[in-house]
Amino acid sequence: MNVIVICLDTLRADVINHLGASHMRTPTLDALARDGVWFDHAFAEALPTVPARRSMFTGMRGFPWRWVIDTTGSSPGAPQAPGWHAVPPHQLTLAERLVRAGYATGFMADTYHLFKPTMNFTRGFMSWHFARGQEADPYRLGTMAELPLAQFTRRTEDLSFVLCQWLWNVKDRKREEDFTFAQCIQNAIRFVDDSREMHPFFLWIDSFETHEPWHPPLEYADEYTGHTWTGLNPITPAQETDLTPDERERVKALYYGSVTFVDKWIGVLMNHLAARRLLDKTIVVLTSDHGTQLDEHGKFGKDNRHMNAYNTQVNMLVRHPEGPRDEVVSAFVQHIDLAPTILAWQGVSHEPLDGDNLWDLATGKRAGLRDWVLTVWGFEASVRDHTWNAVVNVQQPSPRWRLYRVDQDPNSFEDVAAANPEALRLQQQRLEDVLGAPLPARLPALQPNTGYPMNAFRAARARLGGDRIT
Repeated sequence: MNVIVICLDTLRADVINHLGASHMRTPTLDALARDGVWFDHAFAEALPTVPARRSMFTGMRGFPWRWVIDTTGSSPGAPQAPGWHAVPPHQLTLAERLVRAGYATGFMADTYHLFKPTMNFTRGFMSWHFARGQEADPYRLGTMAELPLAQFTRRTEDLSFVLCQWLWNVKDRKREEDFTFAQCIQNAIRFVDDSREMHPFFLWIDSFETHEPWHPPLEYADEYTGHTWTGLNPITPAQETDLTPDERERVKALYYGSVTFVDKWIGVLMNHLAARRLLDKTIVVLTSDHGTQLDEHGKFGKDNRHMNAYNTQVNMLVRHPEGPRDEVVSAFVQHIDLAPTILAWQGVSHEPLDGDNLWDLATGKRAGLRDWVLTVWGFEASVRDHTWNAVVNVQQPSPRWRLYRVDQDPNSFEDVAAANPEALRLQQQRLEDVLGAPLPARLPALQPNTGYPMNAFRAARARLGGDRIT
């Protein structure tokens, strides 16, 4: 059986129309959900971009951060946070295991963090392609005068260099096929055709969509605004401080439009598989690394100060040719379960991994894999079960816990730690069992230490007497 994994960045778990998001236009994802299994309690193990994908690629926990690995090449652009390092050399990736078992392996991606010098996420892939230009990928340069900044920001001083880099990267975009996600899909189709005599194949499609900047073809956003929008398009909303109510709704429309754009191009791939009569021979998995905030708590974007479901819950949708169909599984699953599941589908033996075979839940062989999940971003940890979400900074000398009743307060507005000491003690014990020691934790991981070259350039220009790029 062939396997295709589509991993999208920042795709919330509540954006598929068929699964309850009545405001969304997602015909392709609706069809996948009708034909597949939706795991509605899927949560990341480690966040954000690189830690999440390392969990998926290896089936092994990244936390506790214990790998002292040279991180020099993991920048430019890595956040100064632990866990942002390569797959440890001694851990086999999913692609390495499958290619050694005789599977043709392909990797088509635009997630630029995965291609930094020390990351080596291409290990095990026979064919891979990096579509450049997402977010702050240092891909193109240009002049300030050519940037249409007034369309996207009111900031005239202290401009976000990410916005400037993005606008340089996309300045020649003229049609949908020029978008990097469309390029990933076109490269994936080419891989499918090129490997036609090498089945079964394993194909991983990885895209930074729907990460900020939320800048789809603007007609996709207009579908959600309800008219052709002529105002500001705040594609990097976290950088804006004075958005009007209508502009805040436009931000949501930009995000939703990005989802619909992605849905359209996943449909291009699915139609190609159907034309090649491969749908009955191919398992398709849709997942994401994390979600994002769409004005919850008054914030756009994600950060580890809000370890809530809209950030930590992820998509996990599987279309298997043999079914089940249109099923929802509510047991907890995590990113670490993806690799052992794919290996089980393919009959590839392996040593015990930290993850487990989530497909046993879909087929009814097991009722659950775990009673609770741990999600860690930097030093912020979320210990979640079906009733409680406990959040703490694991390195604070006197850890301050926050506790939320998720069955009554799903977006974590009311901290009820003081009134529920027994629930808090249980979550703390679970976390300390993973750490193997009481809090606070002392973790040896190195942090990325190389910044964006553009920032170094700006600092040098400022020292020389000019603070703008000319």
